[in-house]
Amino acid sequence: MRNKDVQAGKELRLFQRQHNQEGFVLGNKDTDGKMWVRALRLVGIVAVLVFLGYLIGSNGLGADALLPAPVVSPFVVSNLSIQPAEVRPDEPITIAVSVANTHHTWGIYSLVLKVNGAREAQKQATVDAGSTQDVSFDVTRKELGRYTVFINGLSGSFTVVAPATVY
Repeated sequence: MRNKDVQAGKELRLFQRQHNQEGFVLGNKDTDGKMWVRALRLVGIVAVLVFLGYLIGSNGLGADALLPAPVVSPFVVSNLSIQPAEVRPDEPITIAVSVANTHHTWGIYSLVLKVNGAREAQKQATVDAGSTQDVSFDVTRKELGRYTVFINGLSGSFTVVAPATVY
């Protein structure tokens, strides 16, 4: 460090000892004779809040600048089909969706099938650029009732009904 920096540091420590009050020191007396400003903590906090408000506000960076950019998927999942919508216990239900790749290169997309919120199965679809691929899942249920199906943002339902009675 240069002598000027050492001298300024000594003066700052001396000033802090002489003015041991609540608050913080923004500065001290420098070699040019300018007086440094002393402020209370409250003024400092207000200054920081105003500065942060500026950064986040419309004249500053904007709130969106503090968040990561959203990831836009080149894949679109559509055309949820549940066939048949009503079955007897242990009869198969075919659940299908279409996966479209809107990107200029091929890609792999993971599909997760959930039934009543529980993960049932997962498949990956390899889809060429600009094309669509159908993906299907087969499920069965023994218990009677209505079941809700979720696949990557799409939802539908099927019902398991009592078997027909034979006389």
